[in-house]
Amino acid sequence: MQQEIWEAIAEQWKKFRTTLIVEVQGFLKNTDYYLDIGCGSGRNFVVNSTVIGTDFSYNMLKHAKQFAKEKNVKAFLIKADATALPIKD
Repeated sequence: MQQEIWEAIAEQWKKFRTTLIVEVQGFLKNTDYYLDIGCGSGRNFVVNSTVIGTDFSYNMLKHAKQFAKEKNVKAFLIKADATALPIKD
């Protein structure tokens, strides 16, 4: 059910949530490689960084891919549920 909702609202959400959260910016300030679980449209991707982004919404990942390209972010995007990540510890 949640996945269907996010698939449906991805375009509107991308326009609604566009800026990096200040606390996230501070946390990732000196990081050039990180994991973003539930990355959505990529708004928390840091310019000139490398990110592994996961989200269960294919449509959100499409927007994240475009956002990464625009912000010079090397993004490895994975469609996955946050409760069952296909990533090793």
